[in-house]
Amino acid sequence: MKRAIGKILIFTITIATLAIGLNSCSKHHDDPVDPIRLGSSPLGTKAAIGSLSDLILQSYNDGTSKKGFGVYGYKTISSTATRLFNNTEVTHSTGDPSDAREWTYRYKRYWDSNPNASYQFVAYWPRIVSDTEPDYDEDTQDPYVSEANKTITLHNIPNWQYGEDANDYMMATSFGLTRDYKSMNGYVGFTFSHMLAQLVIKGFYTGSRNDTITVTGFDVIQSAEGNNDAMIDGSTDFSLDFRQSGESIEKGAGNNDTDYGMSNHILQNAEIGIPKNAFAQEGSNTPVDTVNIATWLMVPHQWDSTKLTVSYKIGEDGMEKVSEPLAIKWTNNPDNYNLAPGSRYVLKLKFNSAGEGITIESVLISDWVEENVPWGVYNW
Repeated sequence: MKRAIGKILIFTITIATLAIGLNSCSKHHDDPVDPIRLGSSPLGTKAAIGSLSDLILQSYNDGTSKKGFGVYGYKTISSTATRLFNNTEVTHSTGDPSDAREWTYRYKRYWDSNPNASYQFVAYWPRIVSDTEPDYDEDTQDPYVSEANKTITLHNIPNWQYGEDANDYMMATSFGLTRDYKSMNGYVGFTFSHMLAQLVIKGFYTGSRNDTITVTGFDVIQSAEGNNDAMIDGSTDFSLDFRQSGESIEKGAGNNDTDYGMSNHILQNAEIGIPKNAFAQEGSNTPVDTVNIATWLMVPHQWDSTKLTVSYKIGEDGMEKVSEPLAIKWTNNPDNYNLAPGSRYVLKLKFNSAGEGITIESVLISDWVEENVPWGVYNW
């Protein structure tokens, strides 16, 4: 059963005034016509979409392997709906971040001359293959998109994605009449919302500055009484009904038959050393730098009864240790530990090289936007 995800607008991407030409054969040569225009102006962070410049650079890539966002769209007149866009890809044409309007794609479409023609659009990033395309292969379990009855569904979105390899999946809708869009010079306005949440693990150490600490991996563990619909490795479907405004992104159940339990998220076999500038003298009030150990994008799920174990070594030739399970919790939590799309959850770990183990010193919760973000700090 699908259930609505709350707080989908915690972090948004506004698309309001940038031009993208859409080609079409649906115009009369002797009629005055106006092209439908689309565009993008996103914000974000590293390992996701960080800025409009980031999106342009990711979209253009090297100019030969471009990546864009997909668009579906309908025009309705007198209860008759015509699909105008069918997973149409929008890419940047120059790769220059200063060219904010230089977006393009094929098959230009035009606004209907009837001022009461209504339109429904949905856009999502990054574009993936649809189930009607020749290169779609249902056996691969790769992400793909389908659309029926003005509902878009993104299938097989990974429950966990590591760091800079992650795709920041986002959706947006826009609705209106021909006359409404023409009053905006033919531009379609999108406000994207994140489908996923972000987990960041940072660390520092106490004890002896001369000690070396190396982090080798993490396990995220859910107790039997907890609700962990996306805690395990696997994938999840997301849907969005774009017939009218105000619809929420809905998340389906996980697409695997594995029993819930340890998800075993190892740092891709990496070993992350904690540097000397991340050392804190016990009892000192001097601020300490923390090192970013790992970052994931994750399908929002409930973190009630969730614990973390950390694999690490002390000393260059030290044996690998595994911490006791550390409870992940915070106070003043109105959402009952439901992780929210577009939110960042930062766990700050304190390693004690003198043999006192590891503690979670704080859980920080914020939007993904880096600039001028008031951190919510919940110590326990």
